[in-house]
Amino acid sequence: MAHRYFVQYGLFKVTSKNLSVVLPEDLLAERTLMAVYPQPNEEARVCAEKLMAVFVSGALPVDWIEVERVASLPEYDVLEELLFMRDRVKKVIG
Repeated sequence: MAHRYFVQYGLFKVTSKNLSVVLPEDLLAERTLMAVYPQPNEEARVCAEKLMAVFVSGALPVDWIEVERVASLPEYDVLEELLFMRDRVKKVIG
């Protein structure tokens, strides 16, 4: 039996028992972490920058205060890297 779940970004039809929805602020912090830890990872950096570009362009709304709060949590601790990436992406996309 399919279940329907409404989340902030749409309606999902799910046939499995579990559905995990990750907030965009958490996803960006996680992708930034993957780009730098345990060592720099070029493929993960490119992914994080593409996601960042979506947020910076406004294509998907994001709460930047929450992004910075999540990135500064001990589990991530990537605020400096995230801010550097955001500045770099802003310069590229104008």
